Amino acid sequence: MGKRKQPEPNPLSTLFPENGRVLLTGTGKQFVERIGVTAIREAVYRVMLGENLRTQTEPLSRRRIAQVSGALIALFTQGHLTVKDFEKRLNGLAADLFRSARKNDNAAVWPAQWILGLTG
Repeated sequence: MGKRKQPEPNPLSTLFPENGRVLLTGTGKQFVERIGVTAIREAVYRVMLGENLRTQTEPLSRRRIAQVSGALIALFTQGHLTVKDFEKRLNGLAADLFRSARKNDNAAVWPAQWILGLTG
């Protein structure tokens, strides 16, 4: 009996940059470490002085969205450079990853959903 050939891992699972994955799975502590205690203190201080909470958190949200967008651009760039026929295979790769990933694995599920035009 011959050995069964293991299926190759889905390339999308490795193309999303690690620093982008932290944005999708990070804890509150990791968030504070990433943006700095000073930024958090400043936001809390300004809210306690009566400023609108949204005014303080909106720039942080925009920054996080920009970083995730950059990670998606990196995914597409690396895919184009390293995966044969990446553009033609992209939807199939995303669908396969979406079906096979654990549903609580946001770092795998969310990029696959976004590529397919889906949301949670």
